[in-house]
Amino acid sequence: MDASCGFILQHSRSHPWYHDVKENGGSVQICEKYNNERQKRQVPILRRFPCGDTGSDAALDWIKSKITDCEFGHESCKVSNREFLPTRLVDLGAFGSAELDSDVILRDSHTIPDHESHVRYIALSYCWGGHTPECQTTNETLNDRKSCIPWSMLPKTFQDTANLARRLGIRYIWIDSLCIIQGDMEDWLKESAKMSDVYGQSYLTVAATHSPDALGGLYVQSTSPVRIVTVPELGWDIWARPLFRHWPGEFLVSLDWDKSRELPLLWRAWAFQERMVSPHVVFFAHNEVGWECIEETACECGELEAPGLLFGGSNRLHECKSSLKKGSGNVLHAMKMWSLVVVNQYSDMNITIAHDRLPALSAIAKRFQVHHPHLQYLAGLWFGRYLPHQLLWIAGWDTRSVVRPDQWCPPTWSWTSVQGTAIYVTESYDADQIMFDVVYASCQYLDDHNPFGIVLGGLLTVNGRLLEVTMTPSLDSWSYSRSYKWTWSHREYEFVMHPDLKLNTAKNPMNDPPPYRCTLLAVAVRYETEGMYFTCICLQPSRTDRFQRIGLASTSLGKSSFKEDTFEPLLEKFSEPKTIVIE
Repeated sequence: MDASCGFILQHSRSHPWYHDVKENGGSVQICEKYNNERQKRQVPILRRFPCGDTGSDAALDWIKSKITDCEFGHESCKVSNREFLPTRLVDLGAFGSAELDSDVILRDSHTIPDHESHVRYIALSYCWGGHTPECQTTNETLNDRKSCIPWSMLPKTFQDTANLARRLGIRYIWIDSLCIIQGDMEDWLKESAKMSDVYGQSYLTVAATHSPDALGGLYVQSTSPVRIVTVPELGWDIWARPLFRHWPGEFLVSLDWDKSRELPLLWRAWAFQERMVSPHVVFFAHNEVGWECIEETACECGELEAPGLLFGGSNRLHECKSSLKKGSGNVLHAMKMWSLVVVNQYSDMNITIAHDRLPALSAIAKRFQVHHPHLQYLAGLWFGRYLPHQLLWIAGWDTRSVVRPDQWCPPTWSWTSVQGTAIYVTESYDADQIMFDVVYASCQYLDDHNPFGIVLGGLLTVNGRLLEVTMTPSLDSWSYSRSYKWTWSHREYEFVMHPDLKLNTAKNPMNDPPPYRCTLLAVAVRYETEGMYFTCICLQPSRTDRFQRIGLASTSLGKSSFKEDTFEPLLEKFSEPKTIVIE
């Protein structure tokens, strides 16, 4: 045993257990143990031990220290509009009780006395799950909620949030199911449009990260360490405890852990925007409390202090969050950030109601437009110089189960028209050679006063070269299931189409689908590290002189063997530029 570098306990030759040792006043605790070297690289070694109880005074002191550091040391984290208040707030001090579990009321913010200037409130971010809170506000219960909400009626997550707020000296909290009238579409449209300010102007956003619903609460007590041996020579007691459940950065994605079981809130679409626009977020996880503001990420164990790691995200995501607050004068950089970070991350999130997809992104979009007012927001895309690049998306990697919303469907040229992950196929915005022109674009909205909300449809007028082709299906050789690759070939060039959703082809279940007729719109020659690609949008007629997008097709032009004498004949098969409308 070497006291200077820790020690290794070997249970067997094939399965060594590695232990990282920390000294603490004569006692040593084993921070982690690993089954093999690979797991040792992937799971972080703790820098320090959390207190083990996220509801304890020690955890509260840690949260207070982060708030203080942020308030007095981070210029970027300061709330910009102290005058804003949500329409309604939950009042924790209406009955004047000093008890942490006393009853609360719902209050219209305009009734808050004038002497309570610069009112501070805490906003809750949580999963609804399959649980509908008994205390939710409806038109029928609105007056009752304004009279009294019994403590016993609040689910555990709401109680813990109120408890935390009272211990922090904050009188008001905002919870959507209480502060938005449920079942009232008019109130929902009005209030959901304010999420950028509700979370952006909050004193603190509390994220119930580990809870699958409102019953799970914030606070968790970890398993206590157990003394396993005493080392008299060193005066040490050695302690052990179960593996610390903490996942930084891309590990959360790359290890493919169950999204719904481990940290469910981090995979919810609404929670993504709540996190991105909040200046200060405190995460309550299984073993510890985490912190995120515009300038810092941290956690009790210290692992998030390492560069490039973020609680359930990445440093690129944190860079994007910072730019939403501070702005970015470079439009090209902003467009890349939107497409490659916001869209790619957000579209992978879970959402229960299909037509919530744009409203749940509206707060981020509003923040983005503040810094780029010359750009027009259109159903998850931005009308400007780089709109053609934003059309180069594919709907995940397996579209057999992907569908379009049954009600209030955005235009097919928007990635929000399909219920699944959207992946942009290019990062080289400044290098792509665009081969068509956008003439006009517009959207129709459920609420004409809110272009960031629900979209009913839209039109995209383009001028470009077209080619009618017949895509031939063949069973993918790499797939373990019956999925098809759709191709069209010309000489040595093979176009492979990635459908936006399952193609509607008449077929016998026992036979392959028939060839599929579609129209290719020449979009771009893309320059990637592995070579050049000619990319087309796949269209099908929807009505006279109008089309709908059904996918994206590309063919490789090679890296060093690109031959213009063979590419030009391919281009010549396309028509002269025509003006068409895509809906």
